[in-house]
Amino acid sequence: MWLSLAVPLVIVFINYMSIGRDKWVLIGFGFVLLYMLVELLLDYVFKIEFREKLITHIPYIILEYIALFALIGISIDLNQTWGWVISISFWILMASLIYLYRGGKPKEIRKFASDDRDCALGYLLPILNNSFNPAVHQL
Repeated sequence: MWLSLAVPLVIVFINYMSIGRDKWVLIGFGFVLLYMLVELLLDYVFKIEFREKLITHIPYIILEYIALFALIGISIDLNQTWGWVISISFWILMASLIYLYRGGKPKEIRKFASDDRDCALGYLLPILNNSFNPAVHQL
């Protein structure tokens, strides 16, 4: 679903190229679009389970973080205040993920989070899918 954001990002990228924005902004957009293309191809077109092997998962994670930092940099370039708000939100998310995966929550929550393609909100998926069992998923 989030891959549909590639369409407006491509439009903004083309607009930025036409008005002559800084090259680092265009390169940042390029990394974001490359990450989205890789995500589309690996997860939805070829359906490759690349997250199971470190040799394929680590380059994907590196590309993901390059794209995330590029988005933070672009947002700071557009508006200093909101850019820093986005940056702080990102670091709060990172701290939450570290807390979650280092043992801050019960084992069942970590299991669901890691099962749902590295999603920190994996615990909520059974609730949203109406398959939540309170006996199994106690906080």
